[in-house]
Amino acid sequence: MGNAYARSFIGQIVDDLAGIAAQAKQRARLHLFDLHTHVENFAKEVLNRALDLGLSNLNNEHSNNPGLDLGDASKGWAFQVTADKSAAKVKGTLDKIDATQKSEYPNIRILVIGEKQGSYTFNGEPYDSLGFTSEMV
Repeated sequence: MGNAYARSFIGQIVDDLAGIAAQAKQRARLHLFDLHTHVENFAKEVLNRALDLGLSNLNNEHSNNPGLDLGDASKGWAFQVTADKSAAKVKGTLDKIDATQKSEYPNIRILVIGEKQGSYTFNGEPYDSLGFTSEMV
């Protein structure tokens, strides 16, 4: 009985996250970003626990922080949280990262809420200077 309950519980979590991803994507199309703040904070808590980080929401320090949403400068990790899975979004995010952010956050990742693209091809800049690969999405 325990395993069946656990599978049901995990299934419900997966369904709920899929629903949130769909809502965030639809709201973004309408330029409504209220849900994104909640998703960023949820992702922050999950990543902090899963990766033993101390991420903070960088948008609280600077509204709509360019490039990055979550950061832990002491451990050098930062994330962009997005419902947009496109390579253009990844490039746009990385293009916004300045020299200070590059030095503060050597481990930059893109967290796609929902499904990411089937594959990405990253050549040239800004990928080369950040050592950014498709596994970082």
